[in-house]
Amino acid sequence: MENIFQKKLDEIACSDINNLITIGYKERQSIEYKKEMYGRSDSDKKEMLKDISSMANAYGGYLLIGIEADASGIPIKPFHIADAEKERDRIEQSCISSIEPRISGLKSKTIKLDSGEEIIIIFIPRSIKKPHMVSFSGLDQFWIRHNDKKFPMAVEEIKDACINVENIWNDMKQFLKERELELNEEIRTNAFLIIGSSPIFIKDDIIDITDHKIINFLIKPPDQTNENFNLSFEAVGPEDCYPEPTLNGLKISSPSYITVELNRNGYFEARIPMEMFSYPAIERKEITLIHHKRIINIIVNYFRALAGLTEILGIEQTIVAYMSLFNIEGLVLKHGKKAPYAAYAKPVSSSWLNRNIKIPPKQIFSLNNPDKEAKYFLDRLWNAYGFVEAPYFKDDKYCPK
Repeated sequence: MENIFQKKLDEIACSDINNLITIGYKERQSIEYKKEMYGRSDSDKKEMLKDISSMANAYGGYLLIGIEADASGIPIKPFHIADAEKERDRIEQSCISSIEPRISGLKSKTIKLDSGEEIIIIFIPRSIKKPHMVSFSGLDQFWIRHNDKKFPMAVEEIKDACINVENIWNDMKQFLKERELELNEEIRTNAFLIIGSSPIFIKDDIIDITDHKIINFLIKPPDQTNENFNLSFEAVGPEDCYPEPTLNGLKISSPSYITVELNRNGYFEARIPMEMFSYPAIERKEITLIHHKRIINIIVNYFRALAGLTEILGIEQTIVAYMSLFNIEGLVLKHGKKAPYAAYAKPVSSSWLNRNIKIPPKQIFSLNNPDKEAKYFLDRLWNAYGFVEAPYFKDDKYCPK
């Protein structure tokens, strides 16, 4: 879906709406203007549900209520929506109760313009659960948006929508499979931690590798912890470490061998040798331990960087993330506390007897709390070693002390 604002819904302000009117941004596949709020009759409600579901069944977009447009779809001026917050809630509740399946990621907000008018903006994601059916007051229909109009879906379009959703997942699985083969060829028998993520629509190019915002992001990702082990390359210096173009996008590496890649399709990967997480046990030199705090730091900082990347790009779509540890047979993980902090936890250290740990891909619908997503993957790693959960988290927030 074309992101007409180049930012997330939460960040859209009155200046963005004024700009649409100033430049005459015409209605199209990804945007529709409505002068007045939908009425409360059954026919009005059906019309609203058709408008929203038709976008979800196509490529997603924005529905702006309170913007008057001319006959050709060019916005003219704002129109005040009374009780905008209540009307916004009514729209969301109607969608929840009368569109099947529910549109994951549907969001809305009210915006008060400088001229005093209050409008409603609805973000309809490009859905991975389509086709969505309007089911209300005897109406059970599928609708789809073509250009700036909506139409009932033909049987073939319904069938194609189901196939397309399956293809989306197949494309993602194939991409990750091919990436794993590439990594195995590259790292061979070396021990590595790999964490990666991608927007669900893997075939869309969304990264401009010449964009200075992207280059600066790779050098200094936002919201990194104050601890040394993070994804920031700023301290290394641009003369030693700078994002370089690759066949697929950009790559940046440090002398300490942390490598970060960002592909044009939004695939974001951090690759770290396990030697950076490993140290010999004092009591038995032949045993190699995993430095639990370092591995926690890097995963937390990865997801904080990912949240920053989605903000820069204005990505609202579902993200798929995964984590793998290669060639780690025999590495020992300590729980991270001096003693098990739960009565049912296993002893304070455990050894991994297999070659790899592969944590299956997870859908992420929101990165409002990136630490929560980091905890999910760290908990799975600690589970693999026989522990209940990873340490140093409280209420899904990273708490290193």
